[in-house]
Amino acid sequence: MPGESSHHESAALIELPEGATHVWYAHPRALSHEDELDLLYTVLSPAEQARYWRFFAPKVRQEFCAAHAMLRLVLSRYLPVLPSEWQFTYAENGRPYISWPLDTGLHFNLTHTAGLVACVISHEPLIGIDVENIEREIGHEAIAERIFSRKELEEFDATAKSVKGHFFFTIWTLKEAFTKALGLGLSMPVQELSFHVEPGEVCFNHSGAIPLPPEWQFDLHDIGHHRLAVAQSGRELNVTYNELSWSKYRAVKQRYLLLTAPFAEGTQDR
Repeated sequence: MPGESSHHESAALIELPEGATHVWYAHPRALSHEDELDLLYTVLSPAEQARYWRFFAPKVRQEFCAAHAMLRLVLSRYLPVLPSEWQFTYAENGRPYISWPLDTGLHFNLTHTAGLVACVISHEPLIGIDVENIEREIGHEAIAERIFSRKELEEFDATAKSVKGHFFFTIWTLKEAFTKALGLGLSMPVQELSFHVEPGEVCFNHSGAIPLPPEWQFDLHDIGHHRLAVAQSGRELNVTYNELSWSKYRAVKQRYLLLTAPFAEGTQDR
């Protein structure tokens, strides 16, 4: 069991008010110096470090390291725990949760794709996040046939070609975020879930065949050429978006990284 942690030399802790949800994101390819990635690597647990080396492509390793280190660094903004000391366990449904420290009241979800990593922090256990690069070519039509509802397919087919990719990834990220909040992933019958997006509003329906908590809220956010979606159970979803800057660590030593947590480069409230 980890020893009692100190958080000296760090910034003041951040409060997560009841009803608030914080999203943090960063650009892994902004890690322009190899020593920056090496410092982040030291924050990972032995199991995470082992997973890191299973990835063949350097860019994939970089994104994995950035995502999992960012989660640890971000969590240490809320509680006086060293980033390397957080411990995580997976529930039977695959959802990760904090196993040490106990009773933090914090819940999280993590996502990464080519060029962006992000995590969401909330007091609500059923919380999910997904991000996708909308410039990625993955065969939109074939995938839509498998995962879109009938109404979503009709809307997809009627969408102009110039914005078809953006529409596709809007529905994709909403479904991913929702199923990740449940800990089920796209293995659940996602064709029975149907989303329709209006300006400032996400409408959600399902067949009723899947027992679900009655109330859900969703938020969509564009970061450059990335589409990000958040899904959370409950009556309200008040999201603050925070960008994390890796450059804060360029000249620091390993000990400093382990004792400090990242500052937000800027925030956007929604």
